[in-house]
Amino acid sequence: MLRVDEAYRKEVKTTAGIREMVVELDIRFCVASNARTFRLRRFLELTELLPFFEPNIFGADLVDRPKPSPDLFLLAARRIGVSPPQCLVIEDSVPGITAAIAAGMRAIGFYGAAHCFEGHEQQLVAAGASAVFNNINDLKRLIVDR
Repeated sequence: MLRVDEAYRKEVKTTAGIREMVVELDIRFCVASNARTFRLRRFLELTELLPFFEPNIFGADLVDRPKPSPDLFLLAARRIGVSPPQCLVIEDSVPGITAAIAAGMRAIGFYGAAHCFEGHEQQLVAAGASAVFNNINDLKRLIVDR
């Protein structure tokens, strides 16, 4: 585990502008990922984002069926007290977009991460993303304009 932690410290990067956006926007946020909850907490801790999302951190280990099933998003919405149609899901994966749509939530796709490849944004749109973005300024506009 120490080698994994060391690799995370070196390789996990915060998307530029995310801290400022979370502070600036007066809306509820959560993290719902196919990663296990303890790993999510570790990522958020390493990127110094944990205080912005805690206690609203939901990992795949909390549901029987992870994404592309809608179960994780439905659990997160229920726990933070927001109805699915009022939710906006920000996703970087096709299974995540599929899960959001199945949950009755609006989904927008992020294709600006290091693991995203050329043409990834088209796959997110094909899966049902209502919009795509690759930087935080575009995300802020999408959230405010919704």
